[in-house]
Amino acid sequence: MKVLLLEIPSDDHSFKGYLGGKAIQEMLDLLKIDYDYRLILSKKYLSKSLKTLHDYDVLHIECHSDEKGISCDPYNRPTPRGSMTWEDFANEFHGIDLIGKQLIISGCLAGCIDSGVDILVSKKVGFRRVLAFEEEIDFDKAVAVWGGFYYLISQKNPPSPRDFAFVVGKLNECFGGALVYLVRLRNGKIRRSQGI
Repeated sequence: MKVLLLEIPSDDHSFKGYLGGKAIQEMLDLLKIDYDYRLILSKKYLSKSLKTLHDYDVLHIECHSDEKGISCDPYNRPTPRGSMTWEDFANEFHGIDLIGKQLIISGCLAGCIDSGVDILVSKKVGFRRVLAFEEEIDFDKAVAVWGGFYYLISQKNPPSPRDFAFVVGKLNECFGGALVYLVRLRNGKIRRSQGI
């Protein structure tokens, strides 16, 4: 498994030292999981980084988000969150082969029932799975959840669809049910779940 880890911090979080991507980096090192880390400070470099996704199995984005979209530029946001809608974000993947790739969005509310994030697992875009939080999530809890995720999933080589469901279920038992995953089924329908 190879991870592309993109960190899109807000300026206030950077100032306070809340860089979840840096903590995830240390966990990936400890687990000997291959990754590349990039600190993203503009939409231009977000787009440029996404173009390299063909070399990775997992795209992990540490960011601010909500049900409407993702914050992609920490210095030029018209609102505290959602400077790029989920549909606009989905358009960034045009022409990129996403077959079998997983997307982790470590931001608030991306996985909530009212979120438009499901477009990312649609046939139009093509991610196999999207994992996200369905509620507001604290920095330290998010880091703990993803550390647990990478530890458990790294024990399976390669992880099966059932392994992903099992891991999400175990993490929800441990951390109170904040994590959801969306998966595109063979018939094209999207299933939203909190694991088994």
